[in-house]
Amino acid sequence: MLFDLIAYTFNNAGFFWYPAPPQFNPPIFVDSLHALLSYVPPDASILTQNNIFPQICSRMNAFLIPFDLPQFREPGNLEFMQSYVTQLINRSEYVLIDLRFPDYWSTYVYDQIPRYSFSPYAVTYSFVLFEKSFNEKPIITPGFNYEVFTAQKDLLIQSGRLVNDATSRSGEVALSQKGLDEGALTYGPYIALPSGTFKAVFRMKTSETSQNATITFDVSSQQGSLILSRVMLNSSEINDGLWLNVTLPFALEALTTNIELRAFSNSMTNLYVDTVTVQYSQ
Repeated sequence: MLFDLIAYTFNNAGFFWYPAPPQFNPPIFVDSLHALLSYVPPDASILTQNNIFPQICSRMNAFLIPFDLPQFREPGNLEFMQSYVTQLINRSEYVLIDLRFPDYWSTYVYDQIPRYSFSPYAVTYSFVLFEKSFNEKPIITPGFNYEVFTAQKDLLIQSGRLVNDATSRSGEVALSQKGLDEGALTYGPYIALPSGTFKAVFRMKTSETSQNATITFDVSSQQGSLILSRVMLNSSEINDGLWLNVTLPFALEALTTNIELRAFSNSMTNLYVDTVTVQYSQ
């Protein structure tokens, strides 16, 4: 991922290829991560993980969370490393952590920063930017108070496939085909959100709906074991051929990770999912 984050920027600028760069698929989060980092003033001090550090290494006050090496946790070394990391936290105005793949030391930082008055300042995907002494509503990047996830780029597909759709917003949608696919159509993308009240808006449509058709949408965490919100529609509530927004309100009492946006079908209709917009409730 280190290479992907750096190479994407230089490749798009044409530095690696002449006369034109080839098609290059960046990590889905790279543009949103760049937007998140734009909130950090150039002269501010920031602490982050190794996979993000290349994006900030040119800053004068950029600090790196230690690698998760076994010797750092050996007796005698552990106390020294904990003291060292605590000093890094104290010297930082911002802390940026990817909560999707935490290791020992990023988890240690995450557990410690509330003691030093850090609060979530902005989020995107599984990345959370914390700011010291911040006490306002966190930003959802890149839309300031919302983020749009597409079936084409962001959501994972379990029982179904991507198909072209000229009426969609992204050009491709997730399809659960009638009589063939059953169960979860979309899951993921394992995002993080701060405390607050939200709504997830699924943009979906159906075709060839049978009388006993049911489709279900939910917002969940903890690998699907905690359902934050759920809506079930039956055939009488479905209008074939029309894009419909299905809204799921939900509330979080604390910063929550690994949030999924899932759609299910009982295989009695063709279910298409285009986008899911997550935003603050007004």
